[in-house]
Amino acid sequence: MHSDQRFKKQAPSENLIPVRVKQTDSVYNKTKRLKVIHLNVQSIGNKTTLVNDLIVELNADIAFITETWLKPKGDEGIVSQLRPDGYARPLNFARITGQSGGGICVIHRESLDMQCTALTTMTHFECCQCKLFINGRSHLLICIYRPPPSSKNKFTPKQFLAEFETFLGGFSLNVHLPIIIGDFNLHHDNQTETYVCQMRDILRTHLLSQVVNTPTQKKNHILDWVVTPDIDLINNLQVMDKCISDHKVIVFELPYCKPKLVKRTTTCRKKNIDNQALEINRSVRQEGVYNLSPHQYGAARFHWSRVFAPVSGH
Repeated sequence: MHSDQRFKKQAPSENLIPVRVKQTDSVYNKTKRLKVIHLNVQSIGNKTTLVNDLIVELNADIAFITETWLKPKGDEGIVSQLRPDGYARPLNFARITGQSGGGICVIHRESLDMQCTALTTMTHFECCQCKLFINGRSHLLICIYRPPPSSKNKFTPKQFLAEFETFLGGFSLNVHLPIIIGDFNLHHDNQTETYVCQMRDILRTHLLSQVVNTPTQKKNHILDWVVTPDIDLINNLQVMDKCISDHKVIVFELPYCKPKLVKRTTTCRKKNIDNQALEINRSVRQEGVYNLSPHQYGAARFHWSRVFAPVSGH
């Protein structure tokens, strides 16, 4: 008996596990990658200049700053200073429990289309979610700060792990898992520690990997993590000590095409001054200058600067 029919043996459904398929997209680019940095600053109040200089020095496109210690109201002046030229208004996600400390700040280039919101339902860690839109696709970045347990907050690692696992479970299999950056306050370098092992199991269950393997804190522990659903998304990861706090800066690149920088209009004084007219005016009025009051002198100086070096737009 002959038959052309072929049979395929199927595996029992209970033995199957969901597998996330790696997707190659045109937004991936090896030459114009987005640079992301993270720093636990341990109070940003008197470090705004240091943070701005850090962002400019590293040419960061997105900066996640944790433990800012900024308040929801009253620190607007400090927040406004965290804006290097070419960057959007900083997003301040202050701790809302009324206790001091904590807080997350996000600083990104004006050319990036990002929408960030605080996820306030978490009780044992602070969290903000950022959607990055590039070429019609959205990419999810999440920054967290987990306060260390204390007699005051009465937090425990067990509670944190349970809440974090629930948080990850909220992402559907049809949605790409986010890249998670932040200070977990767990010693990832201690692979035998009970709660670190439990966290590794949680990440493994959700097909996630923690990719920082260099101490991020001056006591030689890995407290600041980068968690990703695809290790190929994290490029050129570095840990740098910039002496801003006792935490180090995490730097990495994402293989997404950078959008073009926003063109800005600036004003400046014209460099081409009519020197002959200026010299004539100076010689004519020289005798009278010494008799002017400070107020009169300032007014006259302002007037003649407008005459000989007017503001010009570029």
